[in-house]
Amino acid sequence: MEVVRINLETNINSIPEGLVVALGYFDGIHNAHMDLINRVIKVGKDEDLKTGIVTFHPHPSFVLNKDDITNFLTPLEIKLELIEKIDIDYVFIIEFDLETAKIKHKEFVEKFFVPLNIKHVVAGFDNRYGHMGEGSINTLESDSNYTIQIIVINERTYNGKKIGSSYIRELLKKGRVNIIKDILGRFYSIDGFVTHGRGRGKSIGVPTANLALKYPYSVPKKGVYVVKVFHDDNIYYGICNIGNNPTFNYNKNKTIEINILNFDKDIYGDYLKIEFIDRIRSELKFNTIEELVLQIEKDKKYANNTIDNIHFTNI
Repeated sequence: MEVVRINLETNINSIPEGLVVALGYFDGIHNAHMDLINRVIKVGKDEDLKTGIVTFHPHPSFVLNKDDITNFLTPLEIKLELIEKIDIDYVFIIEFDLETAKIKHKEFVEKFFVPLNIKHVVAGFDNRYGHMGEGSINTLESDSNYTIQIIVINERTYNGKKIGSSYIRELLKKGRVNIIKDILGRFYSIDGFVTHGRGRGKSIGVPTANLALKYPYSVPKKGVYVVKVFHDDNIYYGICNIGNNPTFNYNKNKTIEINILNFDKDIYGDYLKIEFIDRIRSELKFNTIEELVLQIEKDKKYANNTIDNIHFTNI
């Protein structure tokens, strides 16, 4: 897979074999995105064309101050890692800025699409492009002087709701990580590095790894979760608390703490990736340490039952 960054100043090189590309931001690389990508792969094979994805960075909504920058589902680097596992030849990243946002939709296609020798664009039914989103699936062919054909992918739903990044963020705000797996086709994940905390967990026999995020992710609702933990090419399971530590050492900034089950290594400074499997409960305030420890034991029991069920269904 070749990654090509382009902007308004780029002298774009044509792909001689011709291209079929999927168009979108692809935050999440969820099942609806995969509908587009799988169609690209099929058309590429049927017509002997190179395959690609045309995306943007940063997200136009961030550049135009319509959304919070700490709102990623899949930062660019993670997005590229996921796409690399798929049979795609190119990822074209349009470097989006305020000047790019001013381009009319026909000029947008003439600048970025036509020079690449794109033959087909696969896009969602609601895709928009160009200044003020005035370009759409109904204008793309004429904007290219009919050198490009549009392939439209219809809406995909889950429980009656459109599958999309907005729906995933809505579920994250509710802590419904178990449903998100069905929409992403994988568990929702975040990653970062282990930093020093105040040591309260270790002092009560429940050591935790405090995670400083590597990227500005959308983080699930405050509460306690069952998680899968990746460390040094090994997989573990654990309990993750997202919140403000209301019982002891209240922190006005939300923290992410993981108690890795059956694990006693010193991992300060190490890289961790965690996947959210299920939500156990809301964050609670306890009157005593004893109450907290008792609840943690209940959380561990819930986590172990969940993990056992995962292993059983995977057999």
